[in-house]
Amino acid sequence: MEKLNLHFHILLLLFFFPASYFTSGSPPNELTTSSERNMVYEFLTNFPSVNYNSKSKLIRPQCRHDLNRLLVESKQLHPWALKMLDASSKPGGSQILNGNIHALGSISQCVNVGTDDSNGKDKSITGNYCIATFTDFGLVQREPMRYLFNLAFSYNSIRSTYDKHDAGIMLSTNTISRGLCVPASCNFQDVFHLLESSFQEYNASGIIVRTRLEENSCHTKPELVELYSSTRIMTVVALVFLTGLLIIATVVDSLYKDRVNVMVAGKIGGKKNNPPTLDSEEIRSISILRFPL
Repeated sequence: MEKLNLHFHILLLLFFFPASYFTSGSPPNELTTSSERNMVYEFLTNFPSVNYNSKSKLIRPQCRHDLNRLLVESKQLHPWALKMLDASSKPGGSQILNGNIHALGSISQCVNVGTDDSNGKDKSITGNYCIATFTDFGLVQREPMRYLFNLAFSYNSIRSTYDKHDAGIMLSTNTISRGLCVPASCNFQDVFHLLESSFQEYNASGIIVRTRLEENSCHTKPELVELYSSTRIMTVVALVFLTGLLIIATVVDSLYKDRVNVMVAGKIGGKKNNPPTLDSEEIRSISILRFPL
């Protein structure tokens, strides 16, 4: 019986834990071509490597111009350009193989970026923060790519069921998410084409990166309300007027209440000192009504 129980426990362990859990952690000996190995290395150390100088014709001209300006002025160490690059998640990330697959950057830093265009030569550039998700990866099945992706996604032990329309709100458990800060002249479609053109080298090697980006995945700083607009001034005046009325009414009510209390106190005291005399023929109830306490 004890031997049977031991066999049963061994079968349970083999059923619930993949065989790779009992290995030393090194990838299998099957190797891909040299170019594919280089792409795996590039993917782990520099993903997503965004080509801001993309020549894609699907990117609108103004967006392409601002992206080029971002590159040029970042090399000239302009603060706004450095802040915009810094607000994006860093390529490669860290501990991807331990499941750290979401790197979001800084949305507050991105949307508060602004250029100083006092010279008037160029249009002002502000930040647009987007969360892009990458999934599928071409269903890579060859080793060691499959082994590495299994480590990153925990062997797909938990599959995400989030609807695709939740992009930018929910973080999936089987996709890689990256935050990207670009000029506000680039909408979500421009960012999508920018990423697609940047990943062509990956796609050629067999690591098919599928990008998902929707309109609600990008965010810019809301337009500021004019400080001294007519609507705001009228609202402030109305609030001041109502506050003044409230203060005046409170003071008047307090003074009147004190005066009434003094009058009532005097009347009560006079009655106690000079109580009314009742005639034998006078009805007591009427007297009480005439001299209420």
